Amino acid sequence: MVKVKYSAIYTDNFGCEQAELYFLKGGLQFNIRDCVFYDDHFDFDFYTKRPNEHKQLFYLKDDELIEYVMDVRIPLIMTYDDEECVRESILFIKRQRNSYNNMLSLDLDGKSYTVEGYNLQELLYKMKKKLPKEYTMESDFSCMLGVYSIEANKEEDFYCFRNFEEDDDESVSSESFCLESSDFRSRDAFDGLKKYPITYIFNEYCLSKI
Repeated sequence: MVKVKYSAIYTDNFGCEQAELYFLKGGLQFNIRDCVFYDDHFDFDFYTKRPNEHKQLFYLKDDELIEYVMDVRIPLIMTYDDEECVRESILFIKRQRNSYNNMLSLDLDGKSYTVEGYNLQELLYKMKKKLPKEYTMESDFSCMLGVYSIEANKEEDFYCFRNFEEDDDESVSSESFCLESSDFRSRDAFDGLKKYPITYIFNEYCLSKI
């Protein structure tokens, strides 16, 4: 299984620290202070499987992580004047005991665009609607990962990647396979393909296997 890792800054009353937010196939995983938190629905409701061990290091409501703020740097893949490009966004997550605040911010040509939403899907959809007309982006998770998924064998599997650092065929490793976006118009394009690990979008956005 492959997961995408984003750099994050986590802040609570115990301190401000570097953290890691992982984008998994079925949700999010958040690593901080040698502890792991999970989100199964992309709605930023992180919980721990070890509340008794973690309650000394975090504010918890039962098993849910609360009373914190997190900023995550996420590259968004979009189109500018029909040319594919990557622009960095900031995902802001704030959780208190009985309230939340989630925002996605993007700076384009010196102007800031910010949207609020309940979950990640809503944030991406609102950002897509708010972009200036010369910019377009997908409102699904492919704009974050550079990855496309289809339904196969009754479950969604990632089959390939888009690598913005490798434009020529010779630079693509023998262990990887890359399809152009036009190839995804037909399901037949996946016939005979094996699953391949996702590769880097940029060096600072890392990937690892679990």
